[in-house]
Amino acid sequence: MKELLLKIERSVSLQTAKNPEKVLIFFILILNVVLVFGSAALLVLLFPQLSGGSFWKTSYNVFTMILDAGCISELVNGRYSENPALPLICIAIILLGTLIFTGAIIGYLTNRISNYISEANKGRGRLLISDHIVIVNWNNRASEIINDLLYSDEPQKVVVLVSKEKERIQLEIENRIADTVEREKAALAAEADMLIEKGLLEKRAKHRYIKEKYQINKISVIVREGEVYSLKQLNDISVSTAKNIIILSKNNSYDICKYQNREFFDKIHKGNIETIKTLVQISDITSSEASADNQKVVVEVEDDWTMELVKKIITHKQRRQKCNIIPVPVNKILGQILSQFSVMPELNAVYSELFSNKGSTFYSRPFKQTDENKYFSEYLLNHDQALPITTMETESGRELFYIANREDRFDRTCSREAKILGYKLNPDFRFPSKHIAILGHNSRFSDIIEGFRAFITEWDKNKMDLIDILIIDDEDYLEKVNGYRDYLESKEYGFIKTVLPVDIYDAQTVQNAITQYIDSHPEDTSVLILSDDYAIESEIDSKALTYLVYLQDIVYKKSIEFENFDPQSIDIIVELLNPKNYDVVKSYSVNNIIISNRYISRMLVQVGEKESIYEFYKDILTYDTDVGSDKYESKELYIKNAEAFFGEDVQFPIKAEIRDFVTSVYYASPEDNKSIVLGIVNDNMSNILFTESKNNTVEINRNNKLILFSPH
Repeated sequence: MKELLLKIERSVSLQTAKNPEKVLIFFILILNVVLVFGSAALLVLLFPQLSGGSFWKTSYNVFTMILDAGCISELVNGRYSENPALPLICIAIILLGTLIFTGAIIGYLTNRISNYISEANKGRGRLLISDHIVIVNWNNRASEIINDLLYSDEPQKVVVLVSKEKERIQLEIENRIADTVEREKAALAAEADMLIEKGLLEKRAKHRYIKEKYQINKISVIVREGEVYSLKQLNDISVSTAKNIIILSKNNSYDICKYQNREFFDKIHKGNIETIKTLVQISDITSSEASADNQKVVVEVEDDWTMELVKKIITHKQRRQKCNIIPVPVNKILGQILSQFSVMPELNAVYSELFSNKGSTFYSRPFKQTDENKYFSEYLLNHDQALPITTMETESGRELFYIANREDRFDRTCSREAKILGYKLNPDFRFPSKHIAILGHNSRFSDIIEGFRAFITEWDKNKMDLIDILIIDDEDYLEKVNGYRDYLESKEYGFIKTVLPVDIYDAQTVQNAITQYIDSHPEDTSVLILSDDYAIESEIDSKALTYLVYLQDIVYKKSIEFENFDPQSIDIIVELLNPKNYDVVKSYSVNNIIISNRYISRMLVQVGEKESIYEFYKDILTYDTDVGSDKYESKELYIKNAEAFFGEDVQFPIKAEIRDFVTSVYYASPEDNKSIVLGIVNDNMSNILFTESKNNTVEINRNNKLILFSPH
């Protein structure tokens, strides 16, 4: 007997450790059974006349009495004088039943309900959903992904899986969406007020105007907290039925201290093991037969080591029409973008528009013809709602890429053919020299420099005077990178002229160095201010904003000292990581504010929607390098001065219908260097994309700039 009791005790102990909830409900049940049947047996023994002496009827009466104290009358039934102890025993049973039965059951159910609500708040449990977007991990680019989905053609469903900080992330998403909605409505209200002032809209129709123009779609966002490597957690958010899965580089800057931050980033930029681990788990799910077809797994990659491993995973796991893995080299892309903006600052506004789902954007469709130039020539003659820009061979076949407000605009034709106006273009066009001061640093600095080198290689193969660069940065950081000596001692990077170590707190020295550089190059000077993505969260963009204050003080003093000084002669390009700082920078009248994370976020959204668009992005962001001839294969976006672009015979101002102008430029371009005009940059530096223009005509002065898509 002793051994049996010991065995039972051990079994109970084991079950309690494994599943205490089941053990608890079992003991509650046993206690209530003992209470009901024990009480019935006691009553039948003491009062045989009750319920006709029936044990089972007495048990039933005891049970109902516990549930409802009023049922005590069924047992007592006026026998107070005969059995004075009976009501006392019944009351004791009721009190004991209230404690053991009602109290225990209610307590248990209350606890279960509380746990259910708690689990739901944490985002646990199986989520039955399909055709949604999954975002795994969170960083300072993630909210921009969700924000851009507001401009999708259809309402979107998004599930975010993070390891912790669900409440903070949920609040960040809510604030970002609310801010976008408020901005859109405010912009439409201002537009309506302008129309009312011009007499083009009645005041009472303002609300209806805003409602009709408001184009933001609804988006459902669910944030789940759990283990991002867990097969169960991934299945709980229905990864197998998602249309797109976006794996972000994890951002630890929220939960590490300042002194750990540099060590963390130095480690993470050597290789991201967490990204690899997550991709392996997700690719196992998406490559299975049970998963949905044509799923896209978009992976952020920040270093070469991680990229090599991602390529190996693609080799083993990717299956066409099933699991399509698309690695996006974040730092390389941002480096290319920042270098292009330094040379052609107006590209910022163009890319900001075209990389987004809002307004004009890039689309693609299968291309079956063999002669691209012939097809484009015929298309431009008879269409005006879209602009075809290039064709490319992709994994799914040859694709035609075009720009339009909506995807279905491509097939709309015109009532008449475009006129060929007989322009002559300058075959010897060259970009003027550009002088660039780089203030600060970030993790993609080497990619920015490579972007400059690629531009020089295409446009100035034999010289290094197309671009010259001054670098100003903290002495401590420059010491860690050996003062960029590798660049300074290499002939390939001869365009880097000076590296100046200056403490950011030494305002006078910083300003003197910038002033001297600007005075030495009064024209074609750009200042690129970089934001340190190594910084902890509380210090993000702080140094960039400090450099901006120094620079604006220089511009202010020059405006006072020189009456004819034009502040726009200095192109200020400010990189921000946090969109919340946008308004602060905008208040300094800086036209070229680059929220670098926003470009990557928008790209991730578009790549997730159509895989071939990524091949297109890679092409337009990469200049031809080391081609060994004058044949240019890669096409890019350029900003070119109108007077330098056209031949001497062209008379300014040029006035024409937009479609006639675009078609005429294409026809005037040489066969191996066809140019598509996407828009113009006006005298006031505002960009006009022709697919966005409300006017049918265009007027171009000699100092205006053209937004072009061409090989060179």
